[in-house]
Amino acid sequence: MGALFWALLAIGCDCSGPHNAGGPCAGPRPPDTCDVPCSAEMPCEGAYYCADQGVCTADCDPLRPAEGRPRGLCQEDGRCVSLSRPDADVDATGICADVRVQARRVTPNVILIVDQSGSMTADFAGGRDRWDALRDSLMDEPDGLVYSLQSSVRFGLALYSAEADGNSSDPVPGMCPLVEWVGPALDNHGALQAVYGPADP
Repeated sequence: MGALFWALLAIGCDCSGPHNAGGPCAGPRPPDTCDVPCSAEMPCEGAYYCADQGVCTADCDPLRPAEGRPRGLCQEDGRCVSLSRPDADVDATGICADVRVQARRVTPNVILIVDQSGSMTADFAGGRDRWDALRDSLMDEPDGLVYSLQSSVRFGLALYSAEADGNSSDPVPGMCPLVEWVGPALDNHGALQAVYGPADP
């Protein structure tokens, strides 16, 4: 599978000067959040961070692009983070970062665990019982799940039931379930059908 490219848009800022020199707190009418006392227990609200002096400030506005060529990324808390390549040719309205991801196909193992107890004889609406409806949806040719995906999925099968306790439909207490097993493999429809096809609840 080919490489996938993802673009992440962030607002640019100018980190070339001192902190908050070009931020919202440096103007003649700074917002009320500027210079509010703060600490680790009382963090700043909105796009502001707690400076070393213990007051809220911001280097930049994450909602307002920098003028000219940005030299950094404006984070959500108002911090301006310098770019590793300040001479990069970036758009003045934002900075795009790309990530290259290499994906490859894997072949999964899928074990179909099928209840073979008497409860599977109960009918769905329309008169089909649970056993036939499930088996057909899995094993039918050419639209069944196993038949259509057997070349790319290792399918296996486990039919489980239990020995009835006398005349009761309940299993014998403490007895392990009876399991009929087909190991997973590619192109395994024939092997599963040989076991699942003639089986009954």
